[in-house]
Amino acid sequence: MYEQGDIVLVNFPLPDGFKLHPAVIVSTDEVYETEECYIGIMITSSKIRDNFSFELSNEMLTKPLDQQSQVRCQLIALFNENEIEKKISRIKKEPLINLVKHVNNAVFKII
Repeated sequence: MYEQGDIVLVNFPLPDGFKLHPAVIVSTDEVYETEECYIGIMITSSKIRDNFSFELSNEMLTKPLDQQSQVRCQLIALFNENEIEKKISRIKKEPLINLVKHVNNAVFKII
């Protein structure tokens, strides 16, 4: 079982089909225990910088990613354990809290 904050490699569902990307799991263990799936947000090395970008630095992670990356906060999906190829890193607690705040501000705007 994977945990909240894990960065995993998964075939992420996008408008033009599935594409292999890292994703950070933001759901809790309770979500997995209830639904047998994870909620994740896609990570990319794309150079696009906008309100949906949450920059990742190596200091935020337990293991550096291969490229400078960002979380694309609007690209949120469900996936199950057998869709995960492997765990590649983990985002530390404080940056994870900041990421969730950024998702709320950029995507949902719920106070």
